[in-house]
Amino acid sequence: MREWWRQPDRYDWLSTYLESHQLRRPLQVLMAITASTCGLVPIILYWSSIRPQGPVQNIAALTATGLCVAMTVIWLAGWPPRRAARAFALLSAVSVAAACFTTAPQFALVSCVTFAAIAGLVAITHTSPFLTTVLGIAIVTTIACGVRLARVDDPALAICQTLLILVAIHIGPTFAQVLVQFLGTDAVNSDVDALTGLRNRRGFYRGTGARISRVGRGSDTHLGIVMIDLDDFKHINDTHGHAAGDDVLTAVADVLQRMCGTDAVVARIGGEEFCISVIARATRISALARVVCAAIEEMEHGVTASVGAIAYQLPADPDAVVLDELMNAADDAMYVAKRSGGNRVHLADHHGWAAT
Repeated sequence: MREWWRQPDRYDWLSTYLESHQLRRPLQVLMAITASTCGLVPIILYWSSIRPQGPVQNIAALTATGLCVAMTVIWLAGWPPRRAARAFALLSAVSVAAACFTTAPQFALVSCVTFAAIAGLVAITHTSPFLTTVLGIAIVTTIACGVRLARVDDPALAICQTLLILVAIHIGPTFAQVLVQFLGTDAVNSDVDALTGLRNRRGFYRGTGARISRVGRGSDTHLGIVMIDLDDFKHINDTHGHAAGDDVLTAVADVLQRMCGTDAVVARIGGEEFCISVIARATRISALARVVCAAIEEMEHGVTASVGAIAYQLPADPDAVVLDELMNAADDAMYVAKRSGGNRVHLADHHGWAAT
């Protein structure tokens, strides 16, 4: 139970995994269809014998529909960030609960099946404590709706329906977590680093190559390679243990994802070595290297990093880009920063950059 409770957030890991297998867009469309379908239910109920009555029921119905419309737009626009996904899951659970408490008992209990889909998505992507929160809302709502139905209808039938819905609510998250475990095993042999959820070296090459092939060329279009190596990381493992070291690596991965956004390829290519590729102006690439170095220093884990970066003006022919040479140049710049004491940035002397 302790191990299950302490499972890390898998949102970034799953996002990268799905993108590397070209499954993210189909899942976005599926989620948008699901959200829009759920949004139709409160509207269709206005043509039924148990349509919403009074201001409370009307507000609950319209709020649920509005939330579903908003999430449909978000899913179609792109892959939502972690906070938006968590907010969507929590608001969805609360909205379903509110709708169940304000509608007819005969329909309310059936509506609790919706919790199975919400909890299943949370089980795949978020932490166990957050899943427990969502399941808590689902269980309390389902039992309350069962009691309401038992008071106005066949009590035995209400109990049977309640038990079946509770099973459905739990079986979805259970199978979802088993699926994630299998995906985690597959990720070892894929493009994703299983610990941090970032790309691995192979995924870095594939992702960077794909971006180079589809980018438009311009007078100031550069491929930036930023190499990051944590300073004295062995000391953390020796002093606090490998579990603490893994926590640091995961935290650094989160920082890099947050600093770089979605237009960069971020990877863990070695034990404590990370790499970023981004296509942008040379000034932005140098600024990104400095921001990353400063962000790692500000982490509460007391770790710093040596950072090397290079900017390469993209030629007209994408095949002319030799990524290995650029990574070696950025790696050499990183070691210059490390030999200078660490916790600093060295920009490779290339395309007018001055070594710093």
